[in-house]
Amino acid sequence: MKFFDIKPFEYRRLIQAADGPLQADVYEVQRNNRQYILKDYSARPKLFRATICRWQLRREWFALLKLRRVKDVPKPIAFGADQLLMSKLKQCKVGINRHNSSSLESKIDQIHQAGVCHNDLHSNNLMLNQTQAFIFDFGAATFRPQRGKGLLNKIKGKLFELSQLLDRMAVVKYKWKRDRKLLRPDEAPIVALVEKTRWLSRSWRRFKQWRKQKAVNRRAEAVNCR
Repeated sequence: MKFFDIKPFEYRRLIQAADGPLQADVYEVQRNNRQYILKDYSARPKLFRATICRWQLRREWFALLKLRRVKDVPKPIAFGADQLLMSKLKQCKVGINRHNSSSLESKIDQIHQAGVCHNDLHSNNLMLNQTQAFIFDFGAATFRPQRGKGLLNKIKGKLFELSQLLDRMAVVKYKWKRDRKLLRPDEAPIVALVEKTRWLSRSWRRFKQWRKQKAVNRRAEAVNCR
């Protein structure tokens, strides 16, 4: 692991504030006229920082190491106790079309072939230009188990296959919500599965909204008590 010092950065600009105790503050930073992305958990509560946050950070670091040869995902630069430095992807915001849809599917296949599953693919951690898809935020990644015999390895293998299905469902859902003409006939079973599990994503979205509002109320109460 390559450790680094945060101080030498020429500037750092907050581009995404943490939305909860398990999320990182994301900065755009610059060093030697090069721009990078820094994920920083150092402001999180100590218990979360020392356990789940560090677990997420290590998973993302190892995922990016495995994906170094895959284009259009961040390249790992350095890893510290509560921080992760990676290359900055090109900023783009284009609607999905036949070309970048094909690129998104191909990119997911390449990620799976490298032994990684994303597990949290949605509109906030992918970008599209006219022809290419860019994927980032691998904090929930899982990895293909090493080959071997035994029940535990079989269970890990099945879980990895389930994670692959979840990634494919996420891609199909992304197309399904934005342009159903892009769906292929062979994706019909996954479309049916997406439709059956919509209540899960709705419930999770409502829970996150409730948690976010609770955090806002807590901060407001703290300000009023001063």
